[in-house]
Amino acid sequence: GIIFFNDNLEDSISLNNRIEVQIPGAGDGQPTRGIMSDGMTFYSGSCEFKNQRVIILQNSRFKSSGSDGVIGYSYFGHHKVEVDYDNKIITLHDNDDAIDESGWDTIPLTFDRNNKPHLNIYVQIKDEEPVMLDVYIDYAASLSLELTVIEGMKFILPDKYEAEYGGYGLSGEVKGKTARITGYRIGKYEFKDVTATFFEGNSRSKEKTADGVISNDALRRFNLVFDYKNNKLLIKPNGSFNEPFEIII
Repeated sequence: GIIFFNDNLEDSISLNNRIEVQIPGAGDGQPTRGIMSDGMTFYSGSCEFKNQRVIILQNSRFKSSGSDGVIGYSYFGHHKVEVDYDNKIITLHDNDDAIDESGWDTIPLTFDRNNKPHLNIYVQIKDEEPVMLDVYIDYAASLSLELTVIEGMKFILPDKYEAEYGGYGLSGEVKGKTARITGYRIGKYEFKDVTATFFEGNSRSKEKTADGVISNDALRRFNLVFDYKNNKLLIKPNGSFNEPFEIII
């Protein structure tokens, strides 16, 4: 469904048969309290989305995030979603529409029990051979690559870190350390001298099957077509592809 950050929206959105819920997520604390309703309808452009879940968080922490909320599978799971960063346009195609895939690189997607899309990338921290990692997409996160530091992890750790990262998730504070690593590869496209942020335990991601998260600073360098029905992501470099990776704190 949609998660709205501003509890003041409760006065302007009429929630049907609302109930109180606890929404877990990133962070080591307690889940965030929210008000939830099923069976809601919303619109995006000329497209109507029926029987959707709407949650309004009862926590002021996210009001300053710069957006009203986040949406995931309820949007991407109903259409082929084309994201054109160059022209700042999102186009919703019917799932059965044919799209000319020439010029695009195809990345296979898998989905976990919460319908989060996973893909494989190849990561090189230092001078070792690149290792294949399973990461899931978090479009709402501003970082590039976020890796989970646990026992038995597939990657080595960097020799030094350049910055501390601090943020908040639905379950409280999230802390990590950012380093410059040799690079990573998505499909046939390679990035060198990139940033990666390392998080201890499950403070950033509670998804036990994933090695980490790929986020907006990596994805924004491509125009994309999310095709959930056919388990694939189409990518094509855009005008931001060669921009340097900056440290985000």
